[in-house]
Amino acid sequence: MDALQNLRDVGGLPTVGGPPVRAGVLYRSDAPRAGDLPPDLAPWPPRTVVDLRAPDEEGDVHPLTEHGARVHRVSLMRSASPASLAARAADPAIADLGALYRAMLERAAAPLVEAVRAIALEPGPILVHCTAGKDRTGVVIAATLATVGVPRPAIVADYLRTGEALDGILARIALSWHGEERDAIVELLTVTQPALMAVDDTAIEGVLDVFELAPGGAAGWLQGHGLERDAIAALRSRLTSPA
Repeated sequence: MDALQNLRDVGGLPTVGGPPVRAGVLYRSDAPRAGDLPPDLAPWPPRTVVDLRAPDEEGDVHPLTEHGARVHRVSLMRSASPASLAARAADPAIADLGALYRAMLERAAAPLVEAVRAIALEPGPILVHCTAGKDRTGVVIAATLATVGVPRPAIVADYLRTGEALDGILARIALSWHGEERDAIVELLTVTQPALMAVDDTAIEGVLDVFELAPGGAAGWLQGHGLERDAIAALRSRLTSPA
């Protein structure tokens, strides 16, 4: 468990009527930990990190700062630590991923736009992560990919790839907890509310539905919530122009 479990480069994904997404520009992952082995991914380390975790999940110092990364902390949820989720274990709403993703669009549009702006304008390569690299990361990456013309099936397929890493992600989350606390968190995520550690294509499809219904699609949705036209142009250039 001394390596990222849900790390990948979104490079190579197709776009409609244009070149594929450039490799080595935008990565997504679960949360880095101090002492992680460097991945078999180039270039690495990232120059910019967009950390989507809530304040109650973050450590004092991001582990990639020692490798020169500039970290942007952009929280899409006010509270999301395993402890806070455990306190709400009986609430079925926390396991409804579709509702969770819609709430991000409705209540966290400004930080979502901030995250996409960083992807467009900050030095690359860029790593976007939350804790599992599944939900918040999935929504930000979906918005980014839809804006640069990646078709819906490819966005959904990329989201679903996280399913291959769920066991490793859970083991990494458990490393942060000890004794009875750890047992309670594992029980929450595997028995009480297993949907919290699932991938759900209908949930990310719901996000894409919102973008497609907006005037101008995903780019129009982002622009309507504050993302500048120049940033949208920079995003498209960065991710789809030849290197």
